[in-house]
Formats: sequence, structure tokens, C-alpha cells
Amino acid sequence: MRLLTRLHRTPEPAPAAAAPVDPLAAAEAAEAATLLARAEAEHQAVVNAARIADAEAAAKIAAIEAKSRTEQDRRDARAADERARAAKAARETEAAAHRDQRAERGRTTRVKIAAYSERTRRLAVNIVVNVGCGIGQSLFFHEQQGLILLFAVLLAAGLELVSVTTLDYGLAARRDGRPYKLKFFTAALLAGGVAALNYAHWSNSTTQQGLAWPLAILSLLCPLLWAWYAAARDAETAPVLQVAGTAARTGTAAARQQQAIGTGQHGAARQQHDGSTRPASFTAYQWIMWLSDTRAAKRYAIRYSITNPQDAYRAAAQHAADIEAGERAAARRERQDLAYAEAGWEYAERLLAAEREQAAAALAELQADLGRAHELLAARPKELDAPARDRYLPTPDEVAAMPTDEEKRESARDAYRTARLDDVELTGPAIAAAYGMSESWARARTREVRKVLRVQLDDEERADERAEPSEAEGIGE
Repeated sequence: MRLLTRLHRTPEPAPAAAAPVDPLAAAEAAEAATLLARAEAEHQAVVNAARIADAEAAAKIAAIEAKSRTEQDRRDARAADERARAAKAARETEAAAHRDQRAERGRTTRVKIAAYSERTRRLAVNIVVNVGCGIGQSLFFHEQQGLILLFAVLLAAGLELVSVTTLDYGLAARRDGRPYKLKFFTAALLAGGVAALNYAHWSNSTTQQGLAWPLAILSLLCPLLWAWYAAARDAETAPVLQVAGTAARTGTAAARQQQAIGTGQHGAARQQHDGSTRPASFTAYQWIMWLSDTRAAKRYAIRYSITNPQDAYRAAAQHAADIEAGERAAARRERQDLAYAEAGWEYAERLLAAEREQAAAALAELQADLGRAHELLAARPKELDAPARDRYLPTPDEVAAMPTDEEKRESARDAYRTARLDDVELTGPAIAAAYGMSESWARARTREVRKVLRVQLDDEERADERAEPSEAEGIGE
């Protein structure tokens, strides 16, 4: 049945005859297509190169801008650090000044506390001894003499005060160089009488007879204790009396020297003050005309037992001068601190100005680099407009590095072969100019390459023809 089917199959119609083809037109069309493809390839290469150049220029500009921002941030941070250091130095200077002031106030307070505590301790000892002696006297008057307790206490206190006052008069008279022995003798008699009263009371007691002799001895020691207290007090106030033309606040060595002067010079000072022990007095005219100065002088006269009004005025003036000098010193320290702070600020401003100048110079340099980058970017298309075939030919330096003609021939064949594979046509004059040879030499190289390429193409066609029947047989099966 297959055989009959094949025998009765109608033959296929013969293909229509192809129209005659003009070889010249076909060659021109192929040449035009080749030129068009070549032009499109060159245009695409130029576009790609331009895009690459634009990307490189944009990357360079971005890098320059990033570097500029980084430098500006670094300069700003450095200027901020300098301002912070200047402010910190000013704060430390102010804190040091406050610490010095607090330390000075602390030292002054400690000295005052030490001085007053020492004086208070000595005074407290004398008062306690006098009170103990006065208790025995008051009990003697109350229990043995039958006086009322209040009167007995007042009488005992009066005896103690009379004894102490008499002794103080004697001490003042001795300091002033006046007669004092009678006053001392009277004070001793009063002390002996007080001791006798204490002994009489406590010896008659049935339960406290052991206090008789101790309290009697303390009564005898009271004048000696008050004499020691007066000597210590005068030693403390002696430097203040020497205020005529000298500072009220003397140094430690000067104070010790004045304390060691002795009673002779102290008595001479008291003689200069008219031999009086009362504080200086001021007239009504002085109180009216110089109220504040007179009040200060009176306070110092009472505090340091100054009898001469002029010395009291000088002491008050010296104290006011010391206060003013301290205020001036504090103001001078504040001005110095302010000057240091202003110098720190000026230094920071100079550093900031220098940083700004450096930033301006760096910005100008970056702008110059940006201009050069734009110039390179503008000149890059001109380089891209050069013929694409020049990329396949070596440079004059590379040609000069070829010592033999064989190397030049091999390089010319490679250049022409690469250009033909990329559909780029290299002419004989271009090859001759590149290698410094004649045009016949260049045409000989191109013929050698075309011959090799033609043989390769023929081999590929024959390989394709041999492969077609095998494929047909496989399809029939």
C-alpha cells in the first residue's frame, strides 16, 4: 500500500524561477549594510565611552564634595573644641579664684576662732575661780551673819569686783609708769580677806571642812590669775595701739616683735595717751560732721583701749584702707580672670579665622579641580570623536619598540584581523602610516589576512554542507 500510494502521488510543482539578481546592486546593498552596521557600532561605542566619562566625572566631583564637607566638619569640630577649652579654662580660673577666697575666709575665721577661744578659755577659768570663791563668801554672810541670801550674794559679788578692779587699776598704773604699789597692796589685802571669809565658812561646816584650804588658796590666787590674764590681753592688743603710720594688720614676725617690746614702751604709749585708761572720746562737732568715721573710730577705741582720738581715727582709716585694698585686689583678680577669658576667646577667634582662611583656600582649590574636571569632561568627547579604527593600530612608541620587520608584520596582521572581526575596515594608508611603511606593504598584510579568513570561511561552509545530509538522514529515519 505504501508503494501504491507513492506511485499515485502527484508530483510537486516546480519552484518558480528566481528573478535575476544584479551582482553590483547586491554588492552595493551589502556594502551599505556593512557601513551602516559599522556606523551604528561606532556610535554605540562613542555613547558608551561618553557615559563612562560622565560617570567618572560625577564620581570625582562627588568625592571632591565629600572631602570638602569632611574638612569643613573637621574644622568646625576643632573650633568647637578650642571654644570649649577656652570656656573650661575661664571656669577653672574663676573656680580657683573662688577657692582662694573661701580658703582666705576660712583661714581668717580659724584665726579668729582660735584667738577668741583662747581668750574665752582664760576668762572662763578666772570667772569660775571667782564664782567658787564668791559662793563661800555669800554662804558665810548668809549662814553665819544672818543676812538675806540675795544681799549675801550681792555683797560677795561686790567684794570680788572691788578686788579685781583694784588689781586692774594697779596693773594699768604700772603699765603707764604711775604709782601702783598701794593698789597692789590693797588688792592683796582684799584677796586675803576673801580667803579668810572662805576659810571661816568652810572650816565651820560639819560635812565640807576639806574645802576650807583649797578655796582659801584659790582666793589668794585670784589676783595672780587676773594679772596673768591682763598681761596676755595687753600682749594681744599691743600691736593695734601702734597704728600711727603703720598697717593695722601686721605680719606674724612683726606681731611677735611688737609683743616682745615689753612694758616700758607700752607704758610710754599710755603716757602719750594722756595717762588715761578710758577709750577715746569725741566731740559733738566730730559726731555731727563725720558720723560714720567717728562711729568706726569709737568702735576701735573701745575694742583696743585706744585713748587718743587721732589714733582711733587712724586705726579706723587703716582698717577701711585694708578692706578697700582687699576689694581692689579682688577686682584686680576678676579683671585678670576676665582678661584671661578674653584672651582665650581671641585665641579661639584667631584659630577660627585661620580655619576659615584654610577652608576658603581649600574651596578655591576644589573649585579649580572642578573646573579642570569640567574641562577634561568637555575635551573627552573630542577624543571620542576620533576614528574608531585608530584603536586597533599601535602607537608610535609601540611601533618603535618592535625591533624586527617580522614583529611589525605580525602586529599589522593582528590589527587588521581584529578590526575585520569587529566589522571595522582598516585601509592600507592608515596601516602604512601607523607602521611607517609603504602602502604596498600594508596591502600585502591585508591580503594575507583576507586569504586566511577566506580559507577559514570555506572550511566552515564545507563543514556546514557535510553536516546538512546527516541531519536530513536523521529526519527521514
